[in-house]
Parts: sequence; structure tokens; C-alpha cells
Amino acid sequence: MRLTVAIAFVLGAPGWALAHEGHQAPVIPGPSAWDVATMIGLLIAGGLYLWGGRRMRRGGGRMRTVERASFWAGWAALVLAVAPWMDRAAALSLSSHMVQHELLMLVGAPLVMAGRPIVPWLWALPTGLRRRAGAGLGSPVVHPVWTWLTTPVVAWALHGTAVWVWHLPVLYEAAVESEGIHALQHATFVGTAVLFWWGLVYGRYGRAAYGASALFVFTTMVHTGVLGAFFALSSRPFYAVYQERAPLAGVDATTDQQLAGLYMWIPAGLILTALGLALLVAWLAESERRGEADKHGGRRIGRAAGAAAILAVLLPAAEGEATRRATPATLRVCADPNNLPFSNRRGEGFENRIADLVARDAGADLAYTWWAQRRGFFRNALGSGACDVVMGVPRDFERVLATRPYYRSTYVFVTRADRPAVRSFDDGALRSLKVGVQLIGDDYANAPAAHALARRGIVRNVVGFDLYGDYTQDSPPSRIVAAVAQGAVDVAVVWGPLAGYYAPRQPVALRLTPVSPPIDPPGLPFVFDISMGVRRGDTTTRDRLEEVLRRRRADIDAILREYGVPRVDAPGK
Repeated sequence: MRLTVAIAFVLGAPGWALAHEGHQAPVIPGPSAWDVATMIGLLIAGGLYLWGGRRMRRGGGRMRTVERASFWAGWAALVLAVAPWMDRAAALSLSSHMVQHELLMLVGAPLVMAGRPIVPWLWALPTGLRRRAGAGLGSPVVHPVWTWLTTPVVAWALHGTAVWVWHLPVLYEAAVESEGIHALQHATFVGTAVLFWWGLVYGRYGRAAYGASALFVFTTMVHTGVLGAFFALSSRPFYAVYQERAPLAGVDATTDQQLAGLYMWIPAGLILTALGLALLVAWLAESERRGEADKHGGRRIGRAAGAAAILAVLLPAAEGEATRRATPATLRVCADPNNLPFSNRRGEGFENRIADLVARDAGADLAYTWWAQRRGFFRNALGSGACDVVMGVPRDFERVLATRPYYRSTYVFVTRADRPAVRSFDDGALRSLKVGVQLIGDDYANAPAAHALARRGIVRNVVGFDLYGDYTQDSPPSRIVAAVAQGAVDVAVVWGPLAGYYAPRQPVALRLTPVSPPIDPPGLPFVFDISMGVRRGDTTTRDRLEEVLRRRRADIDAILREYGVPRVDAPGK
């Protein structure tokens, strides 16, 4: 009943302020420059999201329906919260002002954040500006600061501080009476809410940390509930400005304040409770999934390995092969269960084979943790302690400590053997051919081919293939190679090991030509050294892995030849 009264009051407050029981309402100014700027900003944000999403789909990218729906629902809540009539109601009534704040912090901010708007916003920019913006977001300055600000305990403290400090009478009244301070208040509420919800939902450890996230939500419910109780149980108004204005809206200032407290205490508390329970459910589901993965991955699947933990417990090589093989150990490897030719759950990929080779040399057993190689893979693998090694990482990849490379490969142009070959990005034929490129899902950091073509103005005839593809099918990345054989595209730029494995399996003969130049100016590489990755700082494990790689060099080369991996000699060889 109280909620119904609240909605009715917010919707009708402007009219009541003008004509209730003959009271003369104070002069509430029309939309200020801050209001206009805010509304224009929201319209621009919505327009960029529409345009960027359209460009993403044209380029082969995908946006999930739930993300689009979440963004637009949150966007609508933000527009509603800052609409002129809502601002007028908030200027007259504390309870209306409280509804406005809850729309901003508990509805608008988290829903917009859940819509992942950064990616479509970047896609809405011109290509050159998009690349610079994307690089800026991932820069050594911006990325660490954002990571720190979205650490759950930091974001929780910032958001809680903002809520309590802004409700101090001196600041709250200043926000009511000054449009500039009011805009700052709203920006603080929305900004800290975005940090808070981003840190809880997309934090460092993903769903594995949702249990802790739920705790932060519940503690937020408690401290905001306490603040709401202060207002709901008050016997006198806290804010002089509303003591003057509330009677002009036809309500008692104390009653209005108590109603505002109830909004913060009960409806907001119910929303936070629901969100916290949702996080708990997701956390329990994730725990069950991980337990299932451990149960299946813990089975012996041959003498497989490649993991740091195994080699770290081995005795020094000088103690002899017999001693080393007598040492019990279990290798923990994180790998993609559906990513041939690299790995799959049946152990058929060449990375599975190389891991098995390393394990047999070390005399160890293997326990796999299966995890799709998508956003958050390394965070959920090495970062969470789920495993100790990941196969097939670029040597210069910053998130791991890499071993010496065990192969060096290149991107290739894939064409039908009965058609003219393409050897360089500067080949004029690329401007008239349909060119397939791999796109890295919903991330703005696409594979190098997309950037090299865009730099030459080759955009309209480019066809994007999601690197992740339809995960319900076997080996989804193979679709780009099949598209060349089927004539859906004339040429495709594909990572060499993927092309080398799938090209011979097509119904027509395909040609693989190494991309030229190997480093596209000003510094975009198409040739990569591939290593094994362990946790940063674990030099002991890396060194022992490298001993095995040196001993089994010839066997590793034979596996790579069997899978058709194109090899490139290192400079100087």
C-alpha cells in the first residue's frame, strides 16, 4: 500500500504543488543547463549504443538479447530519473527525491552496466579513434586504476560513503538548492553504483567470487536500511528546505520524510535482497559446475601434463630417471574442452598430445580443468588457482610467466587452390574479394587481420567470423575455413595452426599462404612465438618445464607436423 501511495505521489506531485488546498507553490525553475546537458548525454549514449551495435552485427560480432534489454531498461530508468517532472517533484518532496535516487542507483546504473555498453560505444567510433580508445582503456595507467576501483571492497566502501555523506543535511540541502551540486550528487551516486555492481558481477574471479559478492550486497542492504530507518522512525524533519516546501505540496514534512525512509528501507531492501540471492544462486551453480569439472578432470587420462605444480615437486634431474618416475605428482592443466586442433575433452588436440608428452617425461598424472577460452579464461584458470599451467600462450603475454617457445607460427591467407593466391595485405585484389576475418566475440580488441584491413580502408567487403562461434557444435572456430571451401568468402585470414588442421579436411583443395608482411606497420605482428604459461613469478616451474621442452624438442616437432601447424623460423635462423 505504501508503495502504491509513493508512486501516486511522485506522479502527481507537480500538480499537487500547484493546487492542493489553495497553497501557493514556490517557484520551481524549468530545466537547468545541467538538466539539458544530462538529457543530451543520455540521448547520445543511447544513439551510440544503437549505432555501435548495428556496426558490430555488420562486422560479425554479436550482442546477447539479454544485454540489449538490460541496457535499454536501465537507460529508460535513468531518463525517467532525470526527467524535468521528476526533478520538480524531487525539489518539493524528500520522498520523491528518494525515489529518484533509488532509480539511479538500484535500477538504472546496474542495468546499464549489465548491458556491457562499452563495446558497442567503441564500435560506434571511427576505426582509428576506436583503436586509440581501446588502447587507452587497456593502458598501463587506466586499466590498473579501474581494476582497483572495481575491487569489491573498494567499490563497496566508495558507494557506501557516497550514500551516507550526501545525506548529511548541509550537503543534501545544498544539492536541492543548487543545480550544479545536484548534478554532482547524481554523478557520484551513479558512478559509485557502477563501480560497485561492475566489481561484484564482472570482478576478478568471475562467478567463483559471487558468494563474496552476495555478502557485499547484503551488507549494503543493512547499512542503507539503517539510514532508511533513521528517516522512517524520525519525529522531526532533518532538512529545513523540505520543512518549508512539503506543506506546499500538501503533505507534512515529517510524514514525507518517514515515507522517504520507508522507500530506502523496504522497497530498496527488497531489491538488494533479490540481487543478493541471485548472486548466491549463481555462485552455488558455479560451485557445482566446478565440482563436476574436477570429478571428470581428476580421472587419469593417460600420463598427461604440462603443469607447473607437477614439475615443482619433482626431484632434481641429477637424481636420475628412476627416482623422478617414482615421485607421485598430479598435473593441473586448464584447457578448452571444444577447441580443436588445440584441445578438447577427448584429448585429441595437439596441445593435449604435447601435454601428455611432457607428463610422461615427468612421470606424472594429469587432472584437467575444462574452461572455454573466452573473456576471463586466465583469471579463472591461473588466477583462481584452478590449475597451474595453460598451454599455447604467446611468449609476450603479460598475464602469465611464459616458457621458452615450443613453436613459432603465422597467420595465413586461405584461398581455394583453383583461384589466384593472395600473398599480402597490399594485394589490390583484397578490395574486391569477400574477405573473412576472425573476430574475438564481444571484445573490441579484434584479431590483427581486422585492424590491418581497416588501416587500408578495406571494410565493406569484410565478413566477420566469431572466434568463439556456436559452442554447441564441435570446434566452432573451424567455420571460417569451411566458408572458403564453400565459396561464402573468397579468402580468409586465419591463425596458422587452425588453418593447417582444417584445410586438408575440406571437400576442395585449399591453399595456405603466410601473411605478408609478418609485422604490419607501424607494429602489428602476424607471427607469434607460442609458449606454456605459468603464474607470474613462478620461475622454478618455468625452468623445469623448459628442461622438458629441450629434451623432447624432436617429439614436439613431430606432433606439430602431424597436425599441419605452419612453422616459421625465428629471425636469424
